[in-house]
Amino acid sequence: MVKETILAFDASTSTRIKPVAVSSRGEKSNISFVEKLAPQVRLTLEAVDGRQLPSKAEYVITATKASVPVFEADEMAPSAVTLSLGIHDMPPQ
Repeated sequence: MVKETILAFDASTSTRIKPVAVSSRGEKSNISFVEKLAPQVRLTLEAVDGRQLPSKAEYVITATKASVPVFEADEMAPSAVTLSLGIHDMPPQ
């Protein structure tokens, strides 16, 4: 689902989107994801670590199987646009 979302952004708004930071809670799956997808898109994809990311992002997209939010609402920029592709991985706002 994340791949399809990035491909859709690339097809429709690639010149207006700043670099896309891809974070992972696991075993560096974000690095392999970026290595595989980056050659297919015009968007700049960056594999990143750290929980400071949501506080700087204009858009936050989550896609996990987590049963609890992966970060707290106060860790996100107040004006961030959110999209949850999971079930319970986004904090209530």
